[in-house]
Amino acid sequence: MEGDDACGYYSAQIKFYKDVVEYEMQRTCQKGITVLEKYLIPSCSAAEQSVMVHKMLGDLCWYQYELTVETNKLSLLDKAVTAYQEACTISQSLCAAHPMKLSVHLNLSALY
Repeated sequence: MEGDDACGYYSAQIKFYKDVVEYEMQRTCQKGITVLEKYLIPSCSAAEQSVMVHKMLGDLCWYQYELTVETNKLSLLDKAVTAYQEACTISQSLCAAHPMKLSVHLNLSALY
């Protein structure tokens, strides 16, 4: 009987910690998305920089999508796909073997 109480206690603690970590990750992702959309994307001039920040936006939206159980989950996925597609379009000016270009195409292909 004593073992069951301990198991229930640890189960509750694990669930609490999981919820805290998920909340912090969601909050961090949202802050990153805001910074990218408000400051970094509008100020990018070089293709490589623009590809990188669009990829970062796609990554953060994808992370948030994976953590979300709410109804706006599909809008996060759409936002990630749009960011990756924009990065792919911009990356056409980079050489075919550029690491950032390959990374963007890899991440986009994982969403299909």
